[in-house]
Amino acid sequence: MVRLIGWLVIVAVIGIGAFALYDTIYGPPVVVLEYGKVTATSAHDVTKTAEARTRHVQRGELKYWEVELPDGSWHDCESDCSDAYRKQALDFWRARKEEDARR
Repeated sequence: MVRLIGWLVIVAVIGIGAFALYDTIYGPPVVVLEYGKVTATSAHDVTKTAEARTRHVQRGELKYWEVELPDGSWHDCESDCSDAYRKQALDFWRARKEEDARR
């Protein structure tokens, strides 16, 4: 009986430790408060536009907007979802080529 209690205590400590580690690494879950859409236009080619989904999320006490990229991932909008999408999707490769040319 004492061995069983000892094993239960060990399993409980491991479980609590694993949960604490998971919460430390991943933080609180994301809660979607609402969805929206944004239209972005390339800074280099005004005929190149795209519409993307946005979402207002809450993680713990923090609330912020994200924009969905073409690969399905979500990117923090910072202050402007249209600008974030333009930089991360429409003008991404051109910006990288310009950075390489300056090096």
